[in-house]
Amino acid sequence: GHVSEQPDYDAEPVTVETEMVLQRSSKDRFGFERGRQAGNFLHKCLENIEFDSADNSQISQTVSRLRPQFGLDLNWTEVVTDWLQAVLQTPLNADNGVRLSDLPASQRINEMAFYFPVAGLNVFEYEGRFYVADYKSNHLGSEQSQYQGEALQNAMLSHGYPLQYLIYSLALHRHLQQRLPDYNPEQHFGGVYYLFLRGMQPEWSQTGVFFDRLDRTLLEAVDQLMAGVQ
Repeated sequence: GHVSEQPDYDAEPVTVETEMVLQRSSKDRFGFERGRQAGNFLHKCLENIEFDSADNSQISQTVSRLRPQFGLDLNWTEVVTDWLQAVLQTPLNADNGVRLSDLPASQRINEMAFYFPVAGLNVFEYEGRFYVADYKSNHLGSEQSQYQGEALQNAMLSHGYPLQYLIYSLALHRHLQQRLPDYNPEQHFGGVYYLFLRGMQPEWSQTGVFFDRLDRTLLEAVDQLMAGVQ
């Protein structure tokens, strides 16, 4: 039921109208504009920020430069600047604590094109493992609990994201097969992060962060399926 090759950066929530009015009136990440333009804007900002060196001044300059292209009000500059800084500083997992701010430009690819009929994807490398990262600006609510656990799982399922990242994982798997002579999925394939930007704050730990890693058996089975092998 999804339109092919259309960005799904910011899916509209199903919520009570009065709640929407209250949330949209707040000058914070939860009240920030929604819809395709808002999602495109946030993606474009993240593409143009140097994760490992950006301070608030540099992020603000990027936000200010890009904001007019997407028809966003000047009053959002400070909110988005602080929000993106928080996103960069949020640990993505509890094991190695990798954050987007740990990634220099040489270790990430923005909007990598691949030739399935879907949009590009973002990939990064950390400590010898390669990952897919997909930013989602979906508004799931304004509480921490709405961006973790069952609520996050339901958001993933309701928008068909597991099927999406199955395809993304295959794209990364094939990319690494071509680029790494000694490629071993168990060693080099790190997994997939879905980053729900509105829920990412360092003090909330991994809130807003969904992670999954396909094992070798599943990756190779999907690869054969997409190659037409019976």
